[in-house]
Amino acid sequence: MGFLPLSFGLPAVLAGLLALPVIWWLLRLTPPKPQAEAFPPLKILARVLRKEETPHQSPWWLTLLRLAMAALIILALAEPVFNPRERVSTGGNAVAIVIDNGWAAAPDWAMRVATAERLIADAEAENAPVLLAFTVDAPNAEIGPFDAQAARERLNAAEAQPVPVDRAAAFARVAQAMTDMPNASVAVLSDGLASEADEAAFDALLADAGELIWASPQGVTEIGLTATANEPDAFVVEAVRPTSEVGPRQAMVAALDDRGRRIAEAQLSFGAG
Repeated sequence: MGFLPLSFGLPAVLAGLLALPVIWWLLRLTPPKPQAEAFPPLKILARVLRKEETPHQSPWWLTLLRLAMAALIILALAEPVFNPRERVSTGGNAVAIVIDNGWAAAPDWAMRVATAERLIADAEAENAPVLLAFTVDAPNAEIGPFDAQAARERLNAAEAQPVPVDRAAAFARVAQAMTDMPNASVAVLSDGLASEADEAAFDALLADAGELIWASPQGVTEIGLTATANEPDAFVVEAVRPTSEVGPRQAMVAALDDRGRRIAEAQLSFGAG
């Protein structure tokens, strides 16, 4: 249940707000707690005698404060959520999640995983199976369908790899698996890069898809190594950067051995344009 930027995990609890008029009536009707006093001489008793307090004479601000406290307790029990996120509608079929996990996905990999976890949670809420594929995985890698727990384990075991993606192969495998799950929701967590084979791969993936969810970074800032050469006196690399960057830029490039130890490093420098 949601209105404006607020929703509630247990909206049924909000029915308790209907009891506020009853609470107000009880606060005004309930007499104050009796006070026990020792019997003094009549003269002292006459001096300390006060008017009998009646419920309708309780301070208005105290009654209002009590009503506000009751309303806040009811709202808290309803588990409010600010700026709620819409769930993925699966139509009872499945959710297919395809994740780019190549070199360009490394900088925002944690955000990519968190997005996939939310999608898996939505599928779990609707008791829908999950197809989970990575665009760098081997052609025989298992893509499901998984239940939510198995999909989370598969997701947590994945990492970004320093190699290019193969969307055509990954999308084709997911499209094949979706033939038994028509109108399944498809979520593509892209790294923001495009390739020549993307259009045909997308057409194959979306042929039997229902709802499409597309997530990509705001902009690509990664530097890519396009070629390497082990020359007699040096190890030479060629690098590219996004065409949207026009100013000078510098970065470090390093050579590692087979154990991951850094054995050499140098600075990459891009000029303006």
